[in-house]
Amino acid sequence: MEPIHLQTVVSTSGEIVMKGLPFHKGEEIEVILLRPQPKKGLTAQQLRQSPLIGLWANRDIEDSAKYARELREQAQQVPHCIPSTRSIMRVCPS
Repeated sequence: MEPIHLQTVVSTSGEIVMKGLPFHKGEEIEVILLRPQPKKGLTAQQLRQSPLIGLWANRDIEDSAKYARELREQAQQVPHCIPSTRSIMRVCPS
């Protein structure tokens, strides 16, 4: 059974309407309804206390914008490789 993922908003309490489904009259289907979990983010205080702050502080990077641009360009050129955060190099599967 191949799942079909649809999202909708309940407009009338206790009812949903879905149109354009790829099923025909009389077909048996299974419906599972899930309520999306709220996305949790960090508060400003939590972010300041996280290990993310200062993560690159001891790196020998003269131009952070240039360094970030080079990492992005490398990642886009070879999608199966992950740029290393230690230097301009790739960590690729052998």
